[in-house]
Amino acid sequence: MRRLSIALTIFSIAVLFNSVTSRAETAKRDYGIIKNQDSPYAKLKSVDLKDVHWTDGFWAERFVQTFDVTLPRLWELASDPEKGHAIQNLRIAAGIEKGKFEGTHWQDAWVYKWLESACYIYSVTGDRKLDEQMDEIIDVIALAQRPDGYIASQTIARNWLRFQVPNHHELYTMGHLITAACIHHRITGKTTLLGVACKAADYIYETFKGRDPKLADFPRNPSIIMAAVGAYRCCAVRDQGHASEADWYMTNCRRQPRYRRESS
Repeated sequence: MRRLSIALTIFSIAVLFNSVTSRAETAKRDYGIIKNQDSPYAKLKSVDLKDVHWTDGFWAERFVQTFDVTLPRLWELASDPEKGHAIQNLRIAAGIEKGKFEGTHWQDAWVYKWLESACYIYSVTGDRKLDEQMDEIIDVIALAQRPDGYIASQTIARNWLRFQVPNHHELYTMGHLITAACIHHRITGKTTLLGVACKAADYIYETFKGRDPKLADFPRNPSIIMAAVGAYRCCAVRDQGHASEADWYMTNCRRQPRYRRESS
């Protein structure tokens, strides 16, 4: 009996410690849309999503509608190989299934935007099904990523060369991936998507750090600029690389002649 009593006491202390630790980690987690609490020059700080909520009225109704109708419908469309193509394209790029890439060059971004939106809703609802859906597609995204960090189903699924035509929107889609990953990590505490994003951000930095004029017209969308800053704030290694990358994008975009080469 004495041994049983001691064992139960130890077990109770362990459970209590883990519970307190978990609550402390949750309390310290940053739930802001933008991680700028440590940015010394930011005039306004991001408000944590858990600190405010809609009570009633127009925007409260839109929030409920987004959770009940919009997100499920968008997931349904993205999963439909006949209409949305988006998830199927990533599955083809990941080698999970065979098929032909369908849709626009920026199809991947629809999935990443869905993930970002799902994170905002999950931060308030804590809906388990939504969390499982996010995990499901994140597994596919991770498999679609190439070993060096590159990820863009519009080229991978077609065996096209990388960065041949700006309108293939590789940086646009990877930009939305990085942004979605940063908020996913802050809301859920998971690193599954963040690991993919930081690897992609490092690949982009290594590709563009040489300032090749032939690549100057590729970062034409704001998503990659925001993503470079997001990578600077969210990825484990915080250095000036990604921040200077964002500055170069803004300074040089469209300053060079456009190099439009056919894909092969």
